[in-house]
Amino acid sequence: MQSVSLARMTTRRAEKIGNDLPDQLQSNAQKYVSVSLALDESADIVSTAQLLIFLRGTTNDFQVLNF
Repeated sequence: MQSVSLARMTTRRAEKIGNDLPDQLQSNAQKYVSVSLALDESADIVSTAQLLIFLRGTTNDFQVLNF
């Protein structure tokens, strides 16, 4: 991964998304009536473990929010 060159804008955007995600989860979690959580672990070609976390919440008016 060290040899992969990322543009400065890509790196900054990924950091902004990562920093904003906990705030989004906290503000939206108060609206949820029900929550579904899915976890999936896999390994890439060099055996690096990767974890996928998928969260889906439903509000009183049946609006579905995914994270």
